[in-house]
Amino acid sequence: MEIEATTIDDFVKLQELKKIDVIKIDIEGAEMKAFNGMTETLRNSRPLIVCELCEEHQARAGYTTQAVKQWMAETARMQAFKVMESGKLKETPIEETHLAENIVFVPHERVQEVKTLL
Repeated sequence: MEIEATTIDDFVKLQELKKIDVIKIDIEGAEMKAFNGMTETLRNSRPLIVCELCEEHQARAGYTTQAVKQWMAETARMQAFKVMESGKLKETPIEETHLAENIVFVPHERVQEVKTLL
């Protein structure tokens, strides 16, 4: 079976989307590939990114959860927040590892928007 794949950046251009507010991905360790395929979207739209980070999945892809958060902090200028069982968000430092946790990456300039969820 063949499945056509594309990058977020190419999809946004093809669909002529002007603004993206939130992107939810669940791709079992391939987050870095996806993030590298959405650099223009991250730069232009500054969306919230919701994903699961799992140390085991990242290791299979050759990364760590810390490396993913470091890339998002440095390249995309985003801050990582862990989704707690209560639904609240808690800032998670780059050096913290994640066995399997939902993370919301928030552009630095949008952190105030999510403060009510902290």
